[in-house]
Amino acid sequence: MSKDFIDNEIDEAHDLIKHGDFEQAVMQLKDIKLRVHDKEILDSIKKFENEHDSVLEQRLREIEKSTVDPLRKQSQIFEQLSNYARSYLSFYDKLRKEYEIY
Repeated sequence: MSKDFIDNEIDEAHDLIKHGDFEQAVMQLKDIKLRVHDKEILDSIKKFENEHDSVLEQRLREIEKSTVDPLRKQSQIFEQLSNYARSYLSFYDKLRKEYEIY
């Protein structure tokens, strides 16, 4: 795997986030692990994804169950997805720097 590949994927995901395409950004970041072959790094990625995805699912269920008006729900969901994608970006960027994966 090349350092340029990882840098490109992270940069593209960042651009997707800036344009509000949070789900696509997360999918792109998750696909990076397909090119990682170090078990320690993969374990770290899987742990992060499992914990992070569970938290998002729980928060979205709470929003759906809430009694706030639909427009407020939509805004809250948008905020959760934005935070979710940004934390994925931060995680992968930190991981790349920490392990110098390439």
